[in-house]
Amino acid sequence: MLAAFAAATGYGIALPRLPELLEALPGAGGPAWLARHVGGLTATYFASALLAAPLWGRLSDRFGRRSILAIGAGGFAIGLVATELAGNLGGLYIARGLDGGFTAAVAPTALAYLADRWPAPDARARRFAWLNASVLAGYLAGPLMGEVLAGVGKLAPVIAPGALATVGAALMIVLEPDPGLRSRQALRARGPLGARTYLLALSAIAVGAVVAQELAVMPLGSAGGRTSAALLLSFCGGVMFLTEVVIFAGRNAAARATGLMRPLLILLALVLAASPLLAGFWLQALAISAVASAAAALNVLASYLTSRLQSGAQGAGLGLQAAAASAGQLIAALATGLSQSVGSPIALWGAASLALGLALIPAGRMARERD
Repeated sequence: MLAAFAAATGYGIALPRLPELLEALPGAGGPAWLARHVGGLTATYFASALLAAPLWGRLSDRFGRRSILAIGAGGFAIGLVATELAGNLGGLYIARGLDGGFTAAVAPTALAYLADRWPAPDARARRFAWLNASVLAGYLAGPLMGEVLAGVGKLAPVIAPGALATVGAALMIVLEPDPGLRSRQALRARGPLGARTYLLALSAIAVGAVVAQELAVMPLGSAGGRTSAALLLSFCGGVMFLTEVVIFAGRNAAARATGLMRPLLILLALVLAASPLLAGFWLQALAISAVASAAAALNVLASYLTSRLQSGAQGAGLGLQAAAASAGQLIAALATGLSQSVGSPIALWGAASLALGLALIPAGRMARERD
């Protein structure tokens, strides 16, 4: 949880700072240029995670969870500091790619570790929710941490989470050895193809919707607007945290959460469709909180059900699921950057259509637990 929290703060710190970092580069352009590169840098982060997550998952199946967790947390610290130190556009893209690639090793591997140790449905669902809640706590703390530490010094906002991640990496030694490491080395991801495909799409659409919503309200070309963006992102993270804790609490949490899949998708679609019509901080905060709530629950549910379809190599299955989430974030970042540069809400409406389409697919019931 500590490593996942630290890695998540990095995303929350970096995103509101991207417009300012871009403006400080030689040859910086106007608002349309900023919009394209904010979307491009965010897409680079997620593209790197998309490529790296399945690899990290398979490596953790083969060599153990603890070492991969430690490598991911340490590499994240290096990538985040490099983002702040980049002196040109190419260096900034490379730094965001390194950050995304190493961060992708943390949460999926941690979820695989939990799945190995807690096979019972409710126990696993609660631990998945708390692990994801620690990620969301990082999203909540990150933007405000960045704002508070910005007055201390240029590198202070990135050194703090980097140091925290380094501590988390060092503490991996206290984890108990991975259960059944040798027995799972030859296993591969399993489960009904239709259910696995549905769950991959579910995760991609849920987390992609959050990225589209966040980038759509991101102020460009204004250092003062960074504070409003940080507040919105922190509010979003807080709502997601509370949603996961509440939905996955108590007895029969797994079955209850699974029954909410379709209503949450419909809520996600309706709010995404309406959000371009809303103006003002509080209406945007209301929209982003609704999107965040639905997406948070759906993403945990996708991870949990993926682990239930999986009989052995949890790292491979959850790594693929994390890659699907990164793919959704990548597509959302690219689409929103382009749509913002031309002043169109098409990215949000596209995400709404995908969420509604997934809600209406009868095959969604295949994503329910088999055991």
